[in-house]
Amino acid sequence: MLTKDIMNWLLAALRDPGLGFAQVEPYEGQFEDSSDFLILPPSVFVALDRATNNRSLGLDLDVSASLYLCTAHIHLADPGGMLDRLDALIAALHNQAVNLNDRYSGRLFYAGFEWLGIFPGFSCYKLSFDLKG
Repeated sequence: MLTKDIMNWLLAALRDPGLGFAQVEPYEGQFEDSSDFLILPPSVFVALDRATNNRSLGLDLDVSASLYLCTAHIHLADPGGMLDRLDALIAALHNQAVNLNDRYSGRLFYAGFEWLGIFPGFSCYKLSFDLKG
């Protein structure tokens, strides 16, 4: 498994029109300096946090990824608020088979989420997923 392939698979899965994101990108510091980036909720940003190799010979990676989910509302404001989107992302990605370069590479499992805070114009949660090879 190559990390670039994993990132591309996640980005493609998140760009599914049924999820309804206005912005899907790799995380590149969008929350660090808001003057450098435009965040258009509902949006999701992807970071690959960690990889571990399960083989002494060859390469068999387990990868942890974080999805930074940003919405304009938490609850009751519209049917696309944060709680609805958390549920939709978990349902869409948990236990999904991941095929990279036409080869089965493992399954993606939901690990948990945490609230990051309220920022000017949006709220943000971090969802964690593990790709097990």
